Amino acid sequence: MLTKCLQKINDRKLQSIICHNTSELLSELQFVQSSVFDKKTVVSHTVSKIPMVNTLIDDLVLTLANAAYEIWPVWYGEQVLVSNSDNYLADNFTSHFLNKQDKYVKRISKRWLKNSILCCLEKKIPLYSSFSSNIHAAQLALAIEPDNLVFIVCLEDLVHRKERLIGFAKAIEWCLQETKASFIVLIPERYQNQKELETILYKSVIAEKKYSNEEIPEKEERKHGIWPFEGRPHPFSPGEQKLSEYLEKDKELAGLFKFNQRVSTIRGNHYFVDLLWQEGFCIIEVDGFTFHSSKSSFKKDRFRDYELIIKGYTVLRLPHDEVMGEIDSSIDRIRDVVNFCRKKT
Repeated sequence: MLTKCLQKINDRKLQSIICHNTSELLSELQFVQSSVFDKKTVVSHTVSKIPMVNTLIDDLVLTLANAAYEIWPVWYGEQVLVSNSDNYLADNFTSHFLNKQDKYVKRISKRWLKNSILCCLEKKIPLYSSFSSNIHAAQLALAIEPDNLVFIVCLEDLVHRKERLIGFAKAIEWCLQETKASFIVLIPERYQNQKELETILYKSVIAEKKYSNEEIPEKEERKHGIWPFEGRPHPFSPGEQKLSEYLEKDKELAGLFKFNQRVSTIRGNHYFVDLLWQEGFCIIEVDGFTFHSSKSSFKKDRFRDYELIIKGYTVLRLPHDEVMGEIDSSIDRIRDVVNFCRKKT
């Protein structure tokens, strides 16, 4: 259901999906074929407990700021090379973006852009206190994806509080207006007839019920994400970050693997994989609990492995907890698989 909505949604529309289990539906993003993300960037935000409307707006803006910081220096759909030896000032970056982005230059705030670039260069998220939430929301969304940004908001709060539901709807409408993004809102089925949400439930669709209450996974602390993410460890995966650090220290394994790569299967499907050693046809997946704990996720993982294996790939799956707690053991497993692939080829 979420995949279909991602494929169809455009022109800054709002689509609400009524779900039995909102977090389970959100986990589909881990298994979506890469083609779905063509010319789209997806940012997600999960609301575990609905706060006051102003606090929720601040939270949504903060998620956009985190996403913009994590993809920096890829802003406005292009990348500016930055290295430790760069001596460019914020003015140089500002001029670069303004000169290149003729299509969007009228929507870009030069003052916001300069201050936000300074934040990123200082390794801080681009939230400068002198700007309003309206300006931040509009400018951050533009920097992340100027044409096809999709913001997914996943509501998990099952406590019936009418005033908070009204605030939730108002915050979504506000963000829709300010960001000019398309919105997909995942709403628990118990709220499908709530008058307080009627402004965002217009033309909502109902997701097929697949999961029992016993299959709802325990949540992790991370409450936001961004897709797709290519070429480096995902900023919201501590396991990928740690593997990257330790692989680069290993004389035998350093430089072999690239993170978050697109691969095609023998059936013509295209997927993102966590780590890829292309020459050795070797794939490493880091399985976190949130996206790999349900029966549905397990089946999708197995089917994807099947397609990759018959294409010739060797697939090694490492539990995220093991990577974080037993990194030396994980590196040894990767080394064994690399040696196996070398002998095979």
